[in-house]
Amino acid sequence: MLEEEIIIGCQQNSPKAQEELYKRYSRKLQGVVMLYIRSREESKDILHEAFIKIYTGVKGFNFQGSFEGWMRRIVVNTTLSYLKGKKKLNFTGFDDSKEIPQEEGESEPTYPEFTKEKLFELIYSIPDKYRIIFVLSSVEGLSHREIALQLNITEEGSRTRLKRSKEMLRSLIA
Repeated sequence: MLEEEIIIGCQQNSPKAQEELYKRYSRKLQGVVMLYIRSREESKDILHEAFIKIYTGVKGFNFQGSFEGWMRRIVVNTTLSYLKGKKKLNFTGFDDSKEIPQEEGESEPTYPEFTKEKLFELIYSIPDKYRIIFVLSSVEGLSHREIALQLNITEEGSRTRLKRSKEMLRSLIA
C-alpha cells in the first residue's frame, strides 16, 4: 500500500489502513518516544495514545508537508504532555538565566565514534531538564523559541540548557 492510500484509508476509518500505518511507523515512532522516556512500558503506553491521536486527527491532514513529520510532532507532543502530567518534566525553579561564557578561540573537540546504543546511553545519563531540550533541539530541530513555547520557559533558558547538555555530554565522552 502506498503512503497516500494508507492516509486516505485512515481518513475513512479503515481498520486495514490503520493497521498498515501502525505496522509501517510504530517502530520508528517508538524510537522517538524512547528519546524522552527510558521505560519501554511507558513508551508503549505513550505510543498507543499518540496513535489514537493520529487516527482521530488524520482527517485534518491535507497532504501539505511530510506525513511522517506530522505524526512525529504528535508523538513528541504526546510524550511531553505525558511527562508534564506525571510531573517528570518540570522546568520551573531552576536558575538557568545566566549564559555560560564560551572561551574565546575555543574550538569543538573531536571525539571517537560511538555505537548508537552507547550514544543513547550517554544521552539518557544527563538529567531530564537538559536531555529533553537537547533532543528537542538536536534531534527534532526545534528552535529555541519553539522549545520555550512548548516547555513554558524563556528562550535564554532553552539556549543555556542546550549548552549545558552539550557540555555534560562532552564531559561524559571525554
